[in-house]
Amino acid sequence: MSTNNVTVIRKTNGDTQILFNNKDMQDIEIKNADKSNFSAGRLIAAAALLCLTGSFPDELGKMKPDAKYGEIRASASYQIGKYDAERYIADHMDVYLEAEVSDEDLKEHQAVVKRHEEHGCLWTRSLKKGFKVNFNFK
Repeated sequence: MSTNNVTVIRKTNGDTQILFNNKDMQDIEIKNADKSNFSAGRLIAAAALLCLTGSFPDELGKMKPDAKYGEIRASASYQIGKYDAERYIADHMDVYLEAEVSDEDLKEHQAVVKRHEEHGCLWTRSLKKGFKVNFNFK
C-alpha cells in the first residue's frame, strides 16, 4: 500500500495552510485559525462522507457492472464529549446518505447498504476501529 502525505503549516500569526500534496486537491488556507470557525472535525466528517459516496458506486458496480447511481447526497453530524477534566473527544458521528437508484438496481443497492452498515468504507471502518496513530514530535 502507498503512503499518502498531508502537511499542515501554522504560522505565528495563526494563519494555517493545509497542503494536500495532490494535483487533484486544492490546498486550503485559513486566515487566523484561532479566531475562525474552521474545524478539523468538519474535515474528518467530510473525509468519511467522501469515502462513502465513492465506495457506494464502486460496490454497486462490482455487483452489477451496468448499474449506476444518480445523485448521492451524504451529510454527517457529530458531537464532542468530555474525555477527562481537561480534554474533549469526538463522542460519535451520525451519517446520513441518500442515493438515487433505479428500481431495477434496488436489490443490489440494498446489498450495498447492508455491506456498508456492516463494514463501512476505508475511513469509516478505520474511525470505528480506532486506527493506530504514531506521534513523532521534535
